[in-house]
Amino acid sequence: MGPFRDLLIVALAGVAAGCSEERPGFEPRHVFLVTVEHLRADRCSFLMHDRPTTWMPSDESMREEHRAFGLDEIAADGVVFANSYAPSPLRDVSLATLLAARAPLETGVLGKGDELPGELVTLGEAFRAGGFRTAAFLGGRDPLDPSFARGFEHVESFDADQEALLAAAEWLGADPGDGARTLVWVHLAGLAPPWTPREAVPDADALLGTRVFPDADAPGRPDGSLESIRAIHAALQPPTSADRVATGAVYDRALAHLVAQIWLGLYRTFDYHTARAEASETWARTVFVLAGVNGVELLENGAIGAEGMLSDGTLHVPLFFRHPDSLTGERILADVVGLEDVAPTLLEWMRLPPLPASRGRSLLPVLDSYVERSFASHPAFAQLPERAVFSVRDERYRLVLNPTRTQPAGRPLSAGPMREVSLHDHESDPAGIRDVARDHPEVVMRLTAAIRAWRESQTLFHTTARVASPGAR
Repeated sequence: MGPFRDLLIVALAGVAAGCSEERPGFEPRHVFLVTVEHLRADRCSFLMHDRPTTWMPSDESMREEHRAFGLDEIAADGVVFANSYAPSPLRDVSLATLLAARAPLETGVLGKGDELPGELVTLGEAFRAGGFRTAAFLGGRDPLDPSFARGFEHVESFDADQEALLAAAEWLGADPGDGARTLVWVHLAGLAPPWTPREAVPDADALLGTRVFPDADAPGRPDGSLESIRAIHAALQPPTSADRVATGAVYDRALAHLVAQIWLGLYRTFDYHTARAEASETWARTVFVLAGVNGVELLENGAIGAEGMLSDGTLHVPLFFRHPDSLTGERILADVVGLEDVAPTLLEWMRLPPLPASRGRSLLPVLDSYVERSFASHPAFAQLPERAVFSVRDERYRLVLNPTRTQPAGRPLSAGPMREVSLHDHESDPAGIRDVARDHPEVVMRLTAAIRAWRESQTLFHTTARVASPGAR
């Protein structure tokens, strides 16, 4: 296994050295990738949420000089995918897909603590083989398996997200001056419930100022505490709409606090008023990527968190790419994309060869309108770690297939019995609360067939990849 993978990485480096295709615009040299747990796309104000959850104060000069580091302002300088989906509600499963550009059954990472197989070449390894300096800064008290950081020559782990962000800033500020290109990955534990304050971050609190979410403190309503979550899971009656509103407000307040921490990290990393003057050029030369790795239920189906559910709440995540000097596409795109598309996009953008046998697609054909190329559209698939429950999401519908009707862990009793097939029309019911399978049998048939074809392709793909690898065990 090891020698074969090493040969692949050497081959990648050789191909990278021979790439000379010109790209339009001011060419980026660096990549700054931020991944965030439990980040829902529909609660981000850069995707039109009605609260300013991902906005930070800035003035006109800061925006003109690209020194406005709120996520809304950064997204406005980039391209946002409004329909980006994770392959699993579990962090490790989704991150493995992002790093290896493979579906979960292909990575072999199906639950918490699983190792990313050594036979798979990862994003970090491909960039390092291409001559990049690579560093990973991992936040959160629940550490990832060390295999996820394979290919990153500098790796640090922290209990707090803000510590990870500031360590990334310090690492970039200590540039050895060798002119090397860099890949920096910062992973944030983000917004795992409960959302009561677990650590004081005075700078972030000061930045938020008077921005409050008064309905987050409604008496008698869910408040994000452990006691509140336990009470909801124990209840047999579904939550009311007022419960959902109050829970969403608690989450929004926590999201605003997280964005303030991200702002601080980026400000200290890239604003030339606080760092060396060349930092401004570093930001201009950097592709910034924000990717949620999973979402969270906010009582839509009677639960908070609910990592055992396949729904838009747990799977619809934000994804955007920012580099205004070379992106010529539209600003918000409706194409259905997945986390497996991130690595192929960055590798092509940096003129590096693709990962071997990648399932993901490069998104440059839709990110960049300068070069006309075809783009293969397909729905987004997801699965639970038990392998028996699957879902598929197209532009309008999500279908969940549970042939064994198993009750996933974390699904509350108030959500009712599991059905073999459920269908949700997110055009008429954005929260996906109603099951409309009986009203659209033709959609059920089409999407069920898509899941079966996807499952078969994973099995054949994985078997072929292993047989083709002389060192595979």
